[in-house]
Amino acid sequence: PAGVGERINIVHKSLIDWLLRNKDDAVEDNLGIVEYFVSNTALKKAHGELCSICQKVFACVPKTDKTRNNNFDVNNASCFDEANGVDCFDPTAEEIVSYAWKYSVVHACEGGESSQLDTVRNDQLLNFHWQLKKIEKLGVVRAIRDGECYLKLRPNDRPVRLITHAIQLSAPALEKDWREFASQLLGGRLSMIYEGKPFPEIVSVRNDAENYCLNRGVCAGESGTGPTSGSLWMPVSPNLTGAGHPCQKILSGHKGSVQAVKLTKDGNCACSGSWDGTIKMWEVESGRCVQTMTGHNGSVNAVDMSDDGSVVFSGGDDKTVRSWDSETGVLRFTMEGHTGSVNALRAAPDGKTVCSGSGDKTVRLWDASTGTELNCFSGHTMMVLSVDMTLDGSVIVSGSYDKTVRVWNVASGECTRTLEGHA
Repeated sequence: PAGVGERINIVHKSLIDWLLRNKDDAVEDNLGIVEYFVSNTALKKAHGELCSICQKVFACVPKTDKTRNNNFDVNNASCFDEANGVDCFDPTAEEIVSYAWKYSVVHACEGGESSQLDTVRNDQLLNFHWQLKKIEKLGVVRAIRDGECYLKLRPNDRPVRLITHAIQLSAPALEKDWREFASQLLGGRLSMIYEGKPFPEIVSVRNDAENYCLNRGVCAGESGTGPTSGSLWMPVSPNLTGAGHPCQKILSGHKGSVQAVKLTKDGNCACSGSWDGTIKMWEVESGRCVQTMTGHNGSVNAVDMSDDGSVVFSGGDDKTVRSWDSETGVLRFTMEGHTGSVNALRAAPDGKTVCSGSGDKTVRLWDASTGTELNCFSGHTMMVLSVDMTLDGSVIVSGSYDKTVRVWNVASGECTRTLEGHA
């Protein structure tokens, strides 16, 4: 049948109607059901046309430095269809402008036309004012995703990779105030020189950022006399982790030192425990804190998660182990029994048990679903600092300040081996 070997693309019928405006590709079967056969080539062409529309919205702004500095604020011009002698759309319409900001880069990447990719690269992704406006209007995550979408097609484009990485590293600050974009770049996120040579595109971005800091209110089109108006602080020396550094993102929000971290199995989320007494759940891609769990009386020293990431376990200076719902942040129950601070945790891969190591020199095993203490393993002569379990949960291994590693049989509760050698 027709379409064999083609990928099936599920799209809204309104897009099909637009793609097949002349209906030449519509086929009606004997039941009166209309079938549309749209090839990947047709879809790419559609993305290209939509990208062109988005670019026309931006192109309606006169190419002057003043307007460029006004962040592509669209004026009252309309886009003229010379072929038919009519206005084809009003670029000032709110929904059209919003659509262009959201999807211009996406359509260019999906269409894959080299000229359109060049346009979004030079006029958008490597344009300080465009990125600033994108972050203001749609948030830092959208700006990051634009860069990542482009880099899937052009992974060796070093300038775009650098500015995308700079935005990723700046995300915690930009989530609070998008106006900090310039200060973040000048504070070290973007260097003038990489691999011993300057990139002209990066130099241009930094120059625009510097002008924005010095002349804010003019180049940014902002006004007012409140605390957020007027000139911005411009860093005099770079002291921030810069793009190109192995560090990919900075997750900021704790008010005390972070004692423990754990990634979900899929790597999409992470949890952290801190001296501030809280456990936080983070979206790794965006760097956004999605949940804060409070309840410990003192520092949180250890965290772990169930295999599916739905449950978080934490241990702290208050001598307790706590179980939390990672989605809601609600405390499920508290496990009490240790007489010293809890320094280490490990949840069994099967999700049935969790073990903890404490300053009271013991290792304890708990029922992960009820919080009931199942066993207490004694033998270390000083505080327990680390614990782990085999995949089937039958063996626990613990490390202590007494310089030994001990191996425990969970069923019998006995220490089957003591590993000595650390000095």
